[in-house]
Amino acid sequence: MFHDCIYDVTNRDNEEKSAEFFLNCCLNKDDVNIIDVYKMILDTKSHKSNNSLSNDFINYDMNIVERDFSALLEWENGIYGEFQIFGNEIYKEHRLKFLESLLDIYPENFENLSKLIECAKENYNSETDPALMEGRLERMKNLSKEQIDRARSMQKDLKNKKD
Repeated sequence: MFHDCIYDVTNRDNEEKSAEFFLNCCLNKDDVNIIDVYKMILDTKSHKSNNSLSNDFINYDMNIVERDFSALLEWENGIYGEFQIFGNEIYKEHRLKFLESLLDIYPENFENLSKLIECAKENYNSETDPALMEGRLERMKNLSKEQIDRARSMQKDLKNKKD
C-alpha cells in the first residue's frame, strides 16, 4: 500500500509525499479511481474520510485500537520507540492527546484504551531516566543529521508554543 511508502518521523508531510509518489506511479492520473486513492492516502493524516473507500481503509489502518490491551501495549511500545527522538515530555503530551481522542471514536474499546492512557501517563514521566535516555541516544545514532535537526527544531517549536 502507498499510504506509508514515504515515512520519516521528523516530517509532517509524509502523507502528501506518499500520495504524490502514488500519483507519479499511475499512468492515467485523471481516472476517478486514481483520484479516490490519492485522496484516501491524504485522509490517513487526519483519519477523517472523504468517501466510502477512504472510510474502509482508515478503519483497516486503525484496527489496532479495537484490539485487547496486550496488543495495544505492543503497538504503543513501537510508536514510543519511533518518536523517542522528541523526548518523553513532548511525546507524552501529544500522544496522550491522540490516545484520548480515540475514546470517542472507538467507544467499544473504551476500557482497554483507558487502561493504555493510564499506563502512558504513569510511564512517560522522567526525561532524565538514564535507561530511557540511553535508549533514546541509541535510536538517534540511526538518524541522519537532517532528521535530528528537524526533530530538535520541532521540539523547540512545541516548547515555545507551550510557553
